[in-house]
Amino acid sequence: MRKWRQHILAAVLIGAAFTPADARPKIDVIVLKNRDRVTCEIKSLSRGKLEVSTDSMDKVYIEWADIAALTSPAYFHVTASDGSFYYGSLEIAENSNDLRVESDTTIVTLPVLSVVEIAPIELTFQSRNKGSVKIGFNYAKSTDLAELYFDISNRYRSKRNIVDAGAEATVTTQSDPEETKRRGAIGAVYYHIFKKSITASVGAKVERNDELDLKRRFLGRLAVGYDQIATNQNSLLLAAGFAVNSETSFSTDETTTSLEGVLYVNYSVFRYNLPETAIDAIASVYPSITEQGRVRFEFTLDARREIFDDFFFDLEFYYDYDNKPPSGEEATEDYGIKTSLGYSWN
Repeated sequence: MRKWRQHILAAVLIGAAFTPADARPKIDVIVLKNRDRVTCEIKSLSRGKLEVSTDSMDKVYIEWADIAALTSPAYFHVTASDGSFYYGSLEIAENSNDLRVESDTTIVTLPVLSVVEIAPIELTFQSRNKGSVKIGFNYAKSTDLAELYFDISNRYRSKRNIVDAGAEATVTTQSDPEETKRRGAIGAVYYHIFKKSITASVGAKVERNDELDLKRRFLGRLAVGYDQIATNQNSLLLAAGFAVNSETSFSTDETTTSLEGVLYVNYSVFRYNLPETAIDAIASVYPSITEQGRVRFEFTLDARREIFDDFFFDLEFYYDYDNKPPSGEEATEDYGIKTSLGYSWN
C-alpha cells in the first residue's frame, strides 16, 4: 500500500496548489422585495440564483426574481437569454424591472428576468479562475484490488475569452503488476465568445486507456458552438467541427494519424436549493473522415451534490467506444462508475 500513499499524497499536493482567490471588499448592496437589506460581495448569477458572500453568513443564494434593488461598482460579464452579453457595473433601481449595466463607454438596460448569467470580471489573474479538484479511492483486501481516481479542472475567464484546462487519472492495481490498468487525460480548450450565443474553440488533449489498448492519443480539435438553451434552470450547448487524431497502441507500438469530424453535446441541469445539485451529460461523436467506417463515441454523466460550503460528493459514469481501435484488438469499449469527494474554488 506504500505506493498508494505516495499517489494520494501527490494528488493532495496538486489540489492544494489551487487555492481560492482573496475576496474583494463587501460593498455591494441588495434590497429584497420583503425590504431586507444585504451588504455583500456579489459572486455570480446562474440558474436563477444570485450567489453572494457576507461577513456573517458566508455564502448565500438569493432568488433572482426576489431582488427589488441592487448596486455594485465591480465589473461583471452579463449574459442575456438571447445570447447577447455586456460588461460593466450593476444597478437595479427600486421599483424598476430593469438591470442597468454601465461601463466606461456604454450604458445598457436589460429586463431583469432576461438576465441568465452574471460573472465577475476581476482585475487579477487569480480572481478570474474557477475550478475544482476531486479524489476517490477504493480498496478491497479480499482481492487486493485498489483504485485511485484524481481529477482537477480550472476555468479562466476574461471579457471575451475562456480557457478550460484539466487533468484526470484512474489507476487500478492488484498484487500482480501486470494487472495494473491506467486511464487518464490532460488537455485544454480555448473559447472565444461572439455575440448571440456563438463560440469558436480550439483545443488539444493527450489520452491513455489501457483497456482499449491505447498507449497514447493526441487529439487537436477546432469547433464552432451554439448555446441552444440558456435559462436559469438548464443549458444546452451544441458544437461541431474537425479533429486531428494521432494515436499509438500498446500492441503494435505504431502511430497512425487520421482526420475526424466532431459532434459535441453538453446538457446541464442545476438546482441551488440546498444542498446544491448539478447534473452534466456530455457526449462526443468522432466519425472518421480518412478511416472509412470508423466511429468513436465518448459519454459522461456526472452528478455533483454539495456536502457543505465548497465541498461536494461526486458520482460519475463514463463510457468510451471505438468500433475500429488502432491495434485491431477485440476490446472496443470501456465503461465504469467513479465516486469521489471534491473541493471547488471561485
